[in-house]
Amino acid sequence: MVNCCWHKIFLFTFILFSIGAGPQLGPAVSPSLERLLAHSRLARGTSLGIAIVDIQANQTKEEYNSNMPLPWASVSKMLTLHYALSILGPQNTFQTELLMNDKGDLILKGGGDPSLNTDGLLNLALSLKTEGITKISGRFFYDENNFHNQSEIANFGVGDEAYNQSIGALNSYFNRIQVVRSSGNGFRSVPLLPHVHLGEGEKTSFAPGQRFKFLENSEQIEGWLYSNGKRYDAIEELPIKHPSRFTAEIFADLLRAMQIQVSAPEFLPSEKQNELYKNAKSLAIHRSIPTFDLARSAMEYSNNLYTEAMLIKAARQDTGKNVTLKEAATAMMAWHKVNAPKIPWGDFTMINGSGLTAENRFGARTLAEWISSAHLTKFSSEAASQYYWALLPMAGENSWLRERWNQPNIAHRLWAKTGTLDFVQSMAGIFVARSGKLYAFSLTATNLADREKLDKGEQMPQARAAQFGSKAKGLFMDIVKDWYERF
Repeated sequence: MVNCCWHKIFLFTFILFSIGAGPQLGPAVSPSLERLLAHSRLARGTSLGIAIVDIQANQTKEEYNSNMPLPWASVSKMLTLHYALSILGPQNTFQTELLMNDKGDLILKGGGDPSLNTDGLLNLALSLKTEGITKISGRFFYDENNFHNQSEIANFGVGDEAYNQSIGALNSYFNRIQVVRSSGNGFRSVPLLPHVHLGEGEKTSFAPGQRFKFLENSEQIEGWLYSNGKRYDAIEELPIKHPSRFTAEIFADLLRAMQIQVSAPEFLPSEKQNELYKNAKSLAIHRSIPTFDLARSAMEYSNNLYTEAMLIKAARQDTGKNVTLKEAATAMMAWHKVNAPKIPWGDFTMINGSGLTAENRFGARTLAEWISSAHLTKFSSEAASQYYWALLPMAGENSWLRERWNQPNIAHRLWAKTGTLDFVQSMAGIFVARSGKLYAFSLTATNLADREKLDKGEQMPQARAAQFGSKAKGLFMDIVKDWYERF
């Protein structure tokens, strides 16, 4: 008996030293979870947050370090999309409008539609062609005054990551542009737009790990440097920094393809709005797909732009004022605390909605209990009722859950959102256990020291980050399998 007790003490001590921060325990951690943590092979310094809630009994069954606020990466989208749908409703749409005033000026007015693409822009262009218009006699303006504009989602990485794109009143191509190799090892953009400039830079001007360097300017020019001292693929993607002008340039290019003469796009200053919109006539309106469908895509494909645009639009409606991305995140946090007062929010911090940051932090218990309370939220419309649960990717079918979570006892029995940053791996959702009971769960693993080094601009081996993610995913799968059998 004494030997057994000493063995358990030794095992639990080993867990604390190998994984990192000590647990804040409610229910006792089971021996099986202790064994999984002890054999996880995650490096010393890794912080774990674990919680599982019996939904029907409204009871936390097991937790480990569950009150420590940790990063969750894209799992943050779960809270954001619930907020956006609660405020906007499932059938709300974004709107992009084409107008012409009595001076013959053409105005492309943005409303923040994150899904606006060449098909929507082409429909707007064809609305002119079918009217027999062959020339825009006045000037062509793009109006970005009705939505928050930001050159990147987060102060993150070295600035050339295509997934850290801008947000604007006018968006297209997910605010990314393809650049392809041209003769002489240079690059050209596709489409070839006059405000996109690519040139060779000095090797010494690039930060470690940086492959393209953006040239800051006040003229909304997409100017980039590349280095011939680095390896590139035949086709690369770069984040757009000025999305409204980018979209206006694409629209002008489409008009010319339709044989409609148009001048170069011009920015419409806010102080000129009354003058230019006087006696203006709406020529065409493009509407996005409904917000529930946008949210489904954002959840399945972890689309940052969709999520942030929905957050900003919802917060504008919620607060009644124009908001920045960080202000929108603050409004969302306040809303959740008011509408779910029984959730132990603790140190709940979000600076954006997509999770493209290590600064979105909250506890595993907070998230698991919130999922338990929110999974059957019903967003009603005239057509049908749509449930929050239905947004979550399903094991065996969607995204990363199709690749690894396809065993017979898990496929179609688990719904979850995953999140990944270098040295951050997370997963949260609901599952049906062998007993038939429904559980909400949350899992996150972070090497805070390595993540902090990255955020300070230090170069870290990519293989090391990939290995961390792989080990964390393996641990998550082992934990869920254990829960499935035990509960």
